[in-house]
Amino acid sequence: MALPKTQLAPRNDQAMTRDFCILAISIDGGTPALAAQSLNRYIDVGEIRALPSVFPSSTAPSHASFATGAHPSQHGVVGNRFWEDEGIDQIAAVQAQPLAGIRPYSLDCLLARSWALEASLSGRRVAAIHFPQTVAFHSRPVGSFPAVYCLYASPREMPFDGTGRVRTVRVQMFNLELEFRVDSVSSGRVVVHYGSLAATADERDIICLNYGRHRLSVQAQHDRTRNVLVLGKAVLETYDHPRSAMRAVSAYAPSLPIRRYSGATASFTEAPSVEWTERTALRAMQSLRPHVLLVRYVQTDHVQETLHGDSWNDDLAVRSKATHGIAETYDLVAASAARLIRHWYGEYSLLFSDHGIDTITHYLRPNAVLQALGLSDRLIFSGDSNCGYLYGCLRPEDLGRIDSALRRSSKNAMRLVGPNELSGGLAVPRLSPRTGCAQVISDRHTELLYEPGPAFQVAHGASHGYDPRESAMNGFVTASQYIPELEDIAALGRWCRGLVLGEKP
Repeated sequence: MALPKTQLAPRNDQAMTRDFCILAISIDGGTPALAAQSLNRYIDVGEIRALPSVFPSSTAPSHASFATGAHPSQHGVVGNRFWEDEGIDQIAAVQAQPLAGIRPYSLDCLLARSWALEASLSGRRVAAIHFPQTVAFHSRPVGSFPAVYCLYASPREMPFDGTGRVRTVRVQMFNLELEFRVDSVSSGRVVVHYGSLAATADERDIICLNYGRHRLSVQAQHDRTRNVLVLGKAVLETYDHPRSAMRAVSAYAPSLPIRRYSGATASFTEAPSVEWTERTALRAMQSLRPHVLLVRYVQTDHVQETLHGDSWNDDLAVRSKATHGIAETYDLVAASAARLIRHWYGEYSLLFSDHGIDTITHYLRPNAVLQALGLSDRLIFSGDSNCGYLYGCLRPEDLGRIDSALRRSSKNAMRLVGPNELSGGLAVPRLSPRTGCAQVISDRHTELLYEPGPAFQVAHGASHGYDPRESAMNGFVTASQYIPELEDIAALGRWCRGLVLGEKP
């Protein structure tokens, strides 16, 4: 016998106060078609509408628009990566590190006021789980609320040094200098040290290290045959402050359990997991009783970016496996979201996504172009998937050379935009240190990369960040109560502000 679907509009007999309560769930990268397909299995959602994103149509800018009700031209989050006062040497040195790109996801990077922060300042209880612009990484604004945000680093292998019974490996992870030690003769237990702190792997080889406002979780195993330390995907939980109430409700290491989906050309490992997201949100409901709860599932975005290329492969078996992996991830998220809605005590539940997804066929590395031109000593590109910002000392004669070289290198549609020429209608700041001295905007099927490598390369995957006026960049929205026609995700943020703060949307 099939279980009844979760009602998106919950019973209100458990409403805790007269204050309006809202549960907002972001399903990152969820497309209208795939979201409808999965959500309708578990939730009586009603109409699922397309929701246009902003430019760049990426996670940080679009969530910032939801958080503030404004566009990047007002809130200042111009991409998943941007710089402001840093020199090019500093950018080059740190832009590949996991923590280097955290600023766009920070509460204190917003140039416009977050309505969740306003709700907290007005006395309403607010909590957030892995939701952008809810944890302040550089300062703690007045009114900050319990929140946790996760960062992750890729798996790696490290050879041991030393010849004694205790073997050591020193690893830099999230800008931390960690020492892993193993007694390879007796117990074989892995121990990690950071300053005066130490933690030992449990029977599942998972290490959790608590320090300050952070908790690091990493899988660590000693491969005795090759004498290497095998580190799985590491996850760093960052809280709004060291004694955050959210630390108490964060249920267990976000790296547990991990699911891995393998395609013909790539694999996807979720982090943080669906289970961690759900359990932390449920505990937040129980112990914090928030009026506003913000939750984000990231798995849908990551699995599409990884397996989408295989989903249109000519080989039927490859295509079927990838399509199944994507659908299974959507179903896991939909079922989890249904359970959150089922336990929500408030008047309003909202499901939405920040952007869509589209195929990519090529990579372009604009910094390789700069290097070939002999300009990398004073200029560097960094930015988003389809919009890269040029930082450094730009001379008038440089623009034409760089533009021509980019067009030759890309073999696809590409344009270099000067500081006063950003395309109309995209609502990006025209004169801001965050957008650099020029911008390169790629075509919809070319993704910009900023690590070392060839200037132009064939790709086989998916990405986002392109013009939000393209339907492929649309997210979706559905809610438990009436919601008007919305022009974009910024309008959704303004609607939520009105609901929570009692203002006219």
